Amino acid sequence: MEQHETEEQIPHRVFVVAGSEPLGSAGMQADIKAIAACGGYAAAALTCVVNEDTRHVREVFPIPETLVVGQIRSFMEDVGADCLKTGMLYSATLVESVATVLRSYPTVPLVVDPVMVNSGGDPLLEADAVRCYREHLVPRATVITPNRREAELLLGHELTPDAWRDELRELSRDGATAVVVKSAIVDQGQRTDWFYDPQSDLFREFRKPDVPTRNVNGSGDMFASAIATYLARGWRMADAVARAEKFIHEALLQAVPYRFGSGYGPVQPFGSQRVATQKENLRYRMLRQLREQTPQRRKSASEAVLRHLAEDERFRAARVILLYHSLPSEVDTRELIERLAAEGREVLLPVSLPEGLRLKRYDPARGWTQGALNIMEPVGDYFDDYNRIELVVVPGVAFDRSGLRLGRGKGYYDRLLASLPEVCRIGICFDFQLVDRVPTDDHDARMDRVVTDRG
Repeated sequence: MEQHETEEQIPHRVFVVAGSEPLGSAGMQADIKAIAACGGYAAAALTCVVNEDTRHVREVFPIPETLVVGQIRSFMEDVGADCLKTGMLYSATLVESVATVLRSYPTVPLVVDPVMVNSGGDPLLEADAVRCYREHLVPRATVITPNRREAELLLGHELTPDAWRDELRELSRDGATAVVVKSAIVDQGQRTDWFYDPQSDLFREFRKPDVPTRNVNGSGDMFASAIATYLARGWRMADAVARAEKFIHEALLQAVPYRFGSGYGPVQPFGSQRVATQKENLRYRMLRQLREQTPQRRKSASEAVLRHLAEDERFRAARVILLYHSLPSEVDTRELIERLAAEGREVLLPVSLPEGLRLKRYDPARGWTQGALNIMEPVGDYFDDYNRIELVVVPGVAFDRSGLRLGRGKGYYDRLLASLPEVCRIGICFDFQLVDRVPTDDHDARMDRVVTDRG
C-alpha cells in the first residue's frame, strides 16, 4: 500500500519485553493497561507464560530465546519505539540475550524493572540471572525500578537507610542510570520511594500513605510502564517519575473496594474511567426512577422545588443568575426563566459548543418555539460577563447529601463553576434524587445548598 505524505508515525510507542500471567493483573497485561492509561501506545514481546493464582506462582514456561529476540527485532526494525521497558526475563541467558539486542537501539530510552519476586514473595528469577542484570542490562538502562528486596539483590547486600544516597549512587552504575527504589521504607502507615537522577544529581523521597488493600499485584509493573510512557511522551526523568508516582498511588486507591480471589488482586489503573462508569450507572438508575414518575408527579415536584428555591434569600437578592440547562425529565426551569425575566432579572445560560463554552442571555422576544438554545442571544466568549454573575442555579439528576452533583459530559460546566469560587451555588432536584454518595473526579463542584421538593 502506498504511503501518503500526510501520514504520521503513531506517537508515544512503548515496547515491553515481559511475561504473561492468567490473572490480567501483572506482567504484560498490567504493562499494556498502564501504558494505555497514561496515554501511550503499547506493544510487547512475550518472554514466558506463568501459571499462577492470586497466592502463588505454580509454573513458569519460558518462550524460546530466539523467538523473544525475534519479536523485539521485528517490531523495532519495522515500527520503532519511543521507549523500551523490560519486565520478567526469568533466566540468565535471556537477560543477556535481551541486553544484547537492546544495545542495537542506544538512542531509545530503556526502563528496566528487574522483576525478581512477586507480591507474595515468590522468586521469579533464576539465581544466576541477578549477575547478568548487573553486568549486562542495568548498564544499558536509562532508569531501573527495583523494590527494596530487588535493590538488595542487585547490590549484593542489605540497604542502609542512613546511607541511602550512597546506595542509589552505587545502583546507578557510576552515574549512568537513574534509580527508583520502590517501598524502600515501609513504616508507620507510610511508604517511601527513593529516587536518584545522576544527570541532574537530584535525590528525592516520595512519601505516600500506605493504601490498605491486598490489591497490589502488578503495581511495580504498572509503575515502571508509567515512567516509560511519560518518557516516551517527552517528559524529563524527574517529572516522568513524579507523574508515575501519582498515577500508581491513585491506581492503588481505586483498587481498595474490590475483592479478587483469595490473595493479591490487581490495582485499578483506569481511575477516571471507573468514576465515569460509576456516574453513568448512577445516572441511569436515577433516570429510571424519573421515568417511573407520572407527569403529574413531576410537574408538582418541579413546582415545589422552585417554590422552595424562591424562599432562599440569596436567590431573591440576585439580579444576574447563571442557570444551568436541565433535561425535560429534570426540574422544569422554563417557568422560572420566564418569571425571572419578567422581574427584570438577567438569566445567563452556559452552552457547550465545538469551539468551547459560551454564555447566552435569555431573550423573551424570541419565544420557545425554536428550542431553548435558539432563544438565547450570544453574549460573548467563555469569560464574558462571568464577573457579573451573582448566583448559580444547577438542576441535576442527583446530588449527594453533602452537595456534590452527579456531573455529566466533559466537565465544562464544573470547570466554569471552579472559575466562580466566590459565587453562591444552589442545586435543585427532586427529593428522591438525593443519594448517599456521588462518585467524584477532579472536575466536580460542591453546591452551597441543595433544594428539593421537601425543602
